[in-house]
Amino acid sequence: MPDYKTLIVGAGNIARQHARALEGIGRTTVVGDPNPERARNLANILGGVAAFGSVEQALQQTVFDCAHVLVPPHLHAPVAMPLLAAGKHVLVEKPIATTSEEVQS
Repeated sequence: MPDYKTLIVGAGNIARQHARALEGIGRTTVVGDPNPERARNLANILGGVAAFGSVEQALQQTVFDCAHVLVPPHLHAPVAMPLLAAGKHVLVEKPIATTSEEVQS
C-alpha cells in the first residue's frame, strides 16, 4: 500500500485524534496551524513530524497528498480553497463554509 502523507491543518484536540487515526492505518502526517507554536507542539507530540505556520508554507516546502482541514468553521473555506487549487484531496470538517457565497465559490 502506498504511503500517503496527510497535512493536518489545525492543531487543536480533534487534530490529535485525526493524527492518531492516520498513524493507526500506517499514514504519515505533517501539521499546519496559523499559530506556528501550536503546530510545532502537535508535531512534537506526534513524534517530530514537520510543522508549518500556513497552508501556503506547507505547499511550498513539503510534498503531501491530501489534507484534513480542522480549523474553526469560519476558516474552512479560506483554508481549503488553496489546497483544492493545488490539486490536493481535502477533507473539511462540517460545515464546509459559513455562507452560501463561500459554498458557491
